[in-house]
Amino acid sequence: MRSYYCSSCATDIKRGTFWNGTAYNGIFRKGHESKISGLHRSNGYFKFRRTIWHTEEYHDLEELIKYSRSKRGKNDIEANQAYFFICDECVPKVDQEYEEYKRLAEEEANRVAEEERSIEKKTKIESYKKAGIPGGIVNLWVEDAISKTDMLKLLSIFKDSLKDYTQLVIKVAKSENVPLFSDDENVDQWAVKLQNYVNQIGFDWVTLFIEQKLDAKDIPFIEELRENPEFLPLELAIIEKNVTVEEASHLYFECGFSEHPAPLQDVLDGADWVAVAVKHGFYQL
Repeated sequence: MRSYYCSSCATDIKRGTFWNGTAYNGIFRKGHESKISGLHRSNGYFKFRRTIWHTEEYHDLEELIKYSRSKRGKNDIEANQAYFFICDECVPKVDQEYEEYKRLAEEEANRVAEEERSIEKKTKIESYKKAGIPGGIVNLWVEDAISKTDMLKLLSIFKDSLKDYTQLVIKVAKSENVPLFSDDENVDQWAVKLQNYVNQIGFDWVTLFIEQKLDAKDIPFIEELRENPEFLPLELAIIEKNVTVEEASHLYFECGFSEHPAPLQDVLDGADWVAVAVKHGFYQL
């Protein structure tokens, strides 16, 4: 009676699990000699891979196939497919090795794919710049902050003015939880919104709104300040971050300074707003 040896530990199999090489292809690591199907074969420890065996490298595959349960015959030799026996005790260990191999193989595949993408990007950088896409926008694509499709959409929306919007686009693309935009908005949507905001309140104000994570509900207040030159000092104080939009809005709407812009400068210089309002007669004690 022919003896069957475990391809992992090389012990004689009395009860075992039959593995089909079409599902678990592999190679033997070099090491001590062990017997498999009565033939000498290197090392018991099994290392799996999804590639097919090559018969010219393993001259005893025919013997392994002959005693396999598939009984597919000699065509298996031509198809370079092999079959193995694993004892019950080794199945958990070999399964673990196989899962680890699959994990490492996936990591390697991802690394190679990323390397190929990186090479592709490096070859395209200059051509995109020559097409009119600013370097800062191209870098967003290189850094995977935006996709190539999104980069081209930005060019389509802003056209020659994209260079003017570069810093704002970078801020939006790299920032999280910007109240001016919804998290589920795509480039087509937030880029058009960005244009509209700039048309309403200008680049400096939109920059401040993005940096300070201000909501669009504050835009009408800013528009009102910009329409009235007397409130330029308050506008500049907000831009220079000497006061917040919330503090400025409180002074304007709730403290009476919307009707008394002149004494507001005293408050911006550090004076107590109540004392200033009392002095100018628009605060009742």
